[in-house]
Amino acid sequence: MAVSCEKPAWALDVLRRAGLRPDTSMDDDQKAWWSWFSCDNEYYSAPAYDAPGGADVCKRLSLRPARMVADEIPSLVMTSETTISSEDRGLNGWLSERMAGFVEGSADFISLAFALGAGCWAVSMDGGRASIVQYSAWQTIPVRGGVALVARTTVGGRRLDQIQVHAPDPKTGTFHISTRLFETESGAHREVWLDEVAPDLDTRQKLPTYAIVRPSRANTHDLYTPLGVSIYEDAVDAVRMVDEAFNQLFWQVRVSLPRVFFDEQGVRRDPKTGAPDWAGSVDQVVFRPLQTGSGTAPVSVYNPDTHVTDMVEALNCALSTLGLKCGFGQQYWSFDLASGLKTATEVVSANSTLMRTIRRNEKLLGAAIDDVARAAYSCELALSGGAGGDVPHVRVDWDDSVMTDDKADRDMMKDDISRGLCPRWRYLSRYYGMSEGEARAFTGEAEGAASLAALDAAAGL
Repeated sequence: MAVSCEKPAWALDVLRRAGLRPDTSMDDDQKAWWSWFSCDNEYYSAPAYDAPGGADVCKRLSLRPARMVADEIPSLVMTSETTISSEDRGLNGWLSERMAGFVEGSADFISLAFALGAGCWAVSMDGGRASIVQYSAWQTIPVRGGVALVARTTVGGRRLDQIQVHAPDPKTGTFHISTRLFETESGAHREVWLDEVAPDLDTRQKLPTYAIVRPSRANTHDLYTPLGVSIYEDAVDAVRMVDEAFNQLFWQVRVSLPRVFFDEQGVRRDPKTGAPDWAGSVDQVVFRPLQTGSGTAPVSVYNPDTHVTDMVEALNCALSTLGLKCGFGQQYWSFDLASGLKTATEVVSANSTLMRTIRRNEKLLGAAIDDVARAAYSCELALSGGAGGDVPHVRVDWDDSVMTDDKADRDMMKDDISRGLCPRWRYLSRYYGMSEGEARAFTGEAEGAASLAALDAAAGL
């Protein structure tokens, strides 16, 4: 059964009856974006064509370009080298304990959030301990004053549907987490109350207990929703172009298979029934020829020229267009016969378009991480009787190694050394971990040469 990104109708009904006015303005767009992400729409059902016995429908081949685009974001931004910390000692210790593995564990979530234009990080309290839970776009429903989050949960061994509303109390201004549970065994959603789950939790602090995650793209569908748009919102035509080129590449190879046509007289027949004996006449490679009165064999071979090189060029053009329209730059993806599909992260340092895209999205993601981490820490302090006051901010240090090309930097330094523009000891110090003194001793260069710190300062490093 295919995964649906449609928000549950029963949950929307519950929220409407509670007077919370669920925002569904982006639902149709999210369904459309999901259909490209999952390759499940009319485009991927190729047109029917005539076949013996009736029409046949063939699933269109796909490189899954929409998913390819969305998956690149966590690989560029939320990498294992990205760290989350704080200058405050208490908060930093909490981050080390509670958010260890948060970055690596968010890769699939970030990919979906950028594909569908939204996702949500929300605070969850369990026994006085705060944690951060991820919710996909179809689980995230903006409501008046906050957000409603729909999920499937297990309480006391029972599988239940859950609606959790994060919103401030209009009187006190502190954020509340309201939870409602529903069982579905009867075929309808019947609300249940369990002692293990508090129906309303006052977090006793005023920071929002959730953070909407979305790409850095303007929402031209609805200016008043906190939800965003897909990272490939403007590139659906390029997605089709990539898959059209890929699909045509397959069929170019398929229809170019050699075929041998021969006269029916060349088929040996069973002497009793007269039925053609195909197995005895041909082994799918060699046909038994038949000489006619003219002395010629009535066999013809269909062996057309292939145009694979032209199709690869078309695929490269399509990938270039996809990269351009998604903010990765025209040279980000390429396809060649030797190495196949590859990403050009090794030349990111020369790709200003991609650098700007990364920076914009890092800023939004960093703000969301800061908001939800501070809220979780504040909730835990407040509910444990800790001191109130301002909560220090969280610092996200992004892994920018993808923004540089190590091989190109090495080659450039070697060239500078050969031209006398850079001392040899500096290469050993930078790329082999030697101290300045060790590197100078190894190369025999004088101490009077510029120090590593001075050279770095001059280079702006």
